[in-house]
Amino acid sequence: MIRDYKVMTMKNVQSRRRQTTMPAGEFKARCLTIMDRVARDRVPLVITKRGRAVAKLVPADEEPRHLLGYMAGTI
Repeated sequence: MIRDYKVMTMKNVQSRRRQTTMPAGEFKARCLTIMDRVARDRVPLVITKRGRAVAKLVPADEEPRHLLGYMAGTI
């Protein structure tokens, strides 16, 4: 039971920031799949327990690419 919160302002639509919520029991049952989805879609997930937020899963920051050698292995 994942709920997507719709964003109404144009500023937020442009930044594409959404947040989803999920009960802790469902998160526990599908943890690895959910972690992959958060990493892929870059959408934070709030985990709730009895309707109250207890944790937030956010995607890890991507490492910056180094200027030298960034195209190595592409040709």
